[in-house]
Amino acid sequence: ALHTERSEQIQAKRAASLVETLKISSQPSLRQLCLLMVQPTFDLARADVEFRRYVQAFGHQLAISESSPLELVSDKGGGGASGQETGTLLRKVLPLLDEDDYRRRMEAAIMLCSASMHYQARQKRAFRGHQSDLFLHNLVDALVGLLSAPVSPETLALKQHHKDA
Repeated sequence: ALHTERSEQIQAKRAASLVETLKISSQPSLRQLCLLMVQPTFDLARADVEFRRYVQAFGHQLAISESSPLELVSDKGGGGASGQETGTLLRKVLPLLDEDDYRRRMEAAIMLCSASMHYQARQKRAFRGHQSDLFLHNLVDALVGLLSAPVSPETLALKQHHKDA
């Protein structure tokens, strides 16, 4: 019940942010989309100590799960309509990734966000002040890098080897 309540809060916050973002541009930048991935949870944790405790208690769950974090998120509604729309927009700004690479990168992004938010929630000033703003924007920078990095020749060779096998 707590997961459902918190998920609904995140979805509502993301939906409102997505509406504002789409007013500026029908195709937001990768950075804007990455911000939509993490800022709703960040803002809720900043505003509510109970939400902060939730992030601290459960933030690492996706990162340490034995199941695909993308499947776990999808099974719970994929972040609701706002999460699904954000995913659709993300897919559009990442055309150089094939479906397998996109999926792997999104799984890594979910794990990175989950583990990072869990760690941040455990800090003394957690989601308050200049250091927390720096945390948020560094996390967004890391997501942009993770999602936009070119597929390496090594990865391409391994994929080709797997196809040939």
